[in-house]
Amino acid sequence: MESASRKGFVDPFVANANGKKVAFIQPIRWPFLAWAVCVLSFGFDGGCNQAVESGSSVERSLSPCEYPMETMSTIGSQAQSVGSLVCEPVVVVRRHAPDAESGDYRPAQVSGAFYWEYPFVGGGAQATPWRRLTDEGDQIAQYFGSSLGELLADQTIVRALDGVEETRHPCPIDRVITIDPTSPDDTQNPFETAYPFIIEQGLALDRVQMVSEEAIRSDMSPESFLGDSGGSTLVVATREALWARSSDDESEPRNRLMGRLVRSCASAELNCGLSADYEPRKERDFFIFSNFCALDHRFEVKKVAFEGQATLLPAATPQWVND
Repeated sequence: MESASRKGFVDPFVANANGKKVAFIQPIRWPFLAWAVCVLSFGFDGGCNQAVESGSSVERSLSPCEYPMETMSTIGSQAQSVGSLVCEPVVVVRRHAPDAESGDYRPAQVSGAFYWEYPFVGGGAQATPWRRLTDEGDQIAQYFGSSLGELLADQTIVRALDGVEETRHPCPIDRVITIDPTSPDDTQNPFETAYPFIIEQGLALDRVQMVSEEAIRSDMSPESFLGDSGGSTLVVATREALWARSSDDESEPRNRLMGRLVRSCASAELNCGLSADYEPRKERDFFIFSNFCALDHRFEVKKVAFEGQATLLPAATPQWVND
């Protein structure tokens, strides 16, 4: 993979003791960049019904914050300085890795005082009643966790400012949002998928937000996924939290997280009209939501595919505990 430095920009990731790239964010932050209120006489409909470029990898459409001659100052765009590079906070969305069928969990039944323990850097741990990823799922999760920093550093974000396009790169991820794995009545798959990345990045327990599936699917506002640290956020969840299917119960929401975040939304359509190419898979893809604008509370989305798997590292392997 071509390194960030060979692409002619400062790499916002530094090597850890194992030679892997981890996030480095300078404590000095730029103030929020100012973009302005959409002028209604332009005839745009809040940025939600504009044309989208065709293609299976990028949904690119002008946001209200990119309209010319803007004068406002809000969180329409956020940026910070990492070295000499201006980066932009993004939301990275991933479906969990391949999982086992019921009865093939590890262990097959909840074992009372026995549980899996996932320690965090700096102290604290998360317990789960069983493990549900397959061996392949573990290997994909490990590869994703080890590679996401470099994969993200290779991506670019394009924003149009007064008719002039500006290219940025995503800020390093410093927060994870996933589904709370504590109860056997909830899924452990998203947390298990995120854990190798959490360990790779050295994220403390307070940088991992564990919520309900319903919170990700419907309750959390789009801007809440950005946080306030200036870094990017990784969201790992289930298909049911991310994407609606026509076969789902009619009482279920037609727009889950993917549809709630994306710009150029056809709100009457399933998943806001996103093509089937954007349904998250368990295997090897993730989605970058960028160019958030506070005027329409939406992002544009880019799909990124990756290949590879790796043996689960000892540091990312939970311990079976008898309390």
